Amino acid sequence: MNIQNYRGSFTVSIIQPSLPYAKQVSEILENSGYSVLHYLSRESFEKDVKINPPHILIMTYDLEGLELADLEDW
Repeated sequence: MNIQNYRGSFTVSIIQPSLPYAKQVSEILENSGYSVLHYLSRESFEKDVKINPPHILIMTYDLEGLELADLEDW
């Protein structure tokens, strides 16, 4: 699917502590036309999210202590 037909760019944020896994996912998304931001931890994502909010968020591991209500604050 060519996302450029719908919008010039989409940003995907990935929270994933494993660099090899994140690189694989990032490469697939970038080849599909997405801009990808990788974060090693929830804390590093939270520092950047208000400045640069993503269109899509992929959390690929258990974010212990995070509740759905916390996402509303982001």
